[in-house]
Amino acid sequence: PPGLPFTPTPMSAMLVWALLNGLITGAIGAGIVLLRRQHRLSRQHAVFLAELREELDDREALKRRLAELEERLDFTERLLTKQGPAPPLPPPER
Repeated sequence: PPGLPFTPTPMSAMLVWALLNGLITGAIGAGIVLLRRQHRLSRQHAVFLAELREELDDREALKRRLAELEERLDFTERLLTKQGPAPPLPPPER
């Protein structure tokens, strides 16, 4: 065809086909690798989130338990304050 800087031959057409085929195959292969990596990372992310939620639940349970213990301590301190000083202990028997 006029206007082309070279005359296409079957060999050059085959070379272009091979280059395009390689590019497409490489792009598909890279896409597959990236999708597998993304899938693996999303599974790891899900596991990490589950562990994080468990840790947060444990922390909340500890906070509730600490608050309960603080209330018990306050109650005990109030009882002891109302009772006044304790009577002295008897001397030990020999």
